[in-house]
Amino acid sequence: MGWLLDLKYSLRTLTKVPSFSLLMLAIIIGSLLITSIGFNFVYTITVKPLDSEIEQSVRMVRHNGNGSHFLNDDAPNPPFSLISISAA
Repeated sequence: MGWLLDLKYSLRTLTKVPSFSLLMLAIIIGSLLITSIGFNFVYTITVKPLDSEIEQSVRMVRHNGNGSHFLNDDAPNPPFSLISISAA
């Protein structure tokens, strides 16, 4: 029951100062908008799959460790490492 009184008091206070209420509303809407834009950007860059026409133009280059590079279509059958790590 106490939270209902708090809610009524906060609504009364917000109606007394409408400029403050509009400022708080603008800040909340702006922060939600910025958050959703940021989420959509990160989702598009990291999670969303590529279109089929773009996906066909992307090629993975393999490196076999001795200086030879092959495209996926041209790679011979022996196993190649995609990342070469050398101990320093």
